[in-house]
Amino acid sequence: MEGYTARCCVFCRCFRVDRIYRAVNLYVMFVMGERFVTPPIISFDLIYEQSSPFSPIVFILSPGSDPASDLVKLAENMNFGSNKVKFLSMGQGQDKVRQHVKKICYI
Repeated sequence: MEGYTARCCVFCRCFRVDRIYRAVNLYVMFVMGERFVTPPIISFDLIYEQSSPFSPIVFILSPGSDPASDLVKLAENMNFGSNKVKFLSMGQGQDKVRQHVKKICYI
C-alpha cells in the first residue's frame, strides 16, 4: 500500500503540480503519522520566559503566518502595553524606519 501511495505522489507531480503539497502531506500522514504534519502550538509566554536581553526573540515568518496579534496580547498580559510594541519589516527600503525604531528603543 505504501508503494502505491508514493506512486500517486509521483503521478500527481507529473500532472497536477498545484496538488503536490497536499499529496505529500497526505503521504506523510499515511506513512509516518499525523504528528509529522501538524504544526506545533506556540506558547508566546514560554518563548518570552526563555528570552533575555542577550538572547532576544526573532521571528522568521513564512507566508500566511502573522504573530502580530499574539504578540500584542502577550504585551498586554505582561502589562507592557501594546503602544510600546514596535513591528519592523526587514525588507528593502526600511533603513530609515529601522534607524527611527532603533532610536526609540534606546529611550
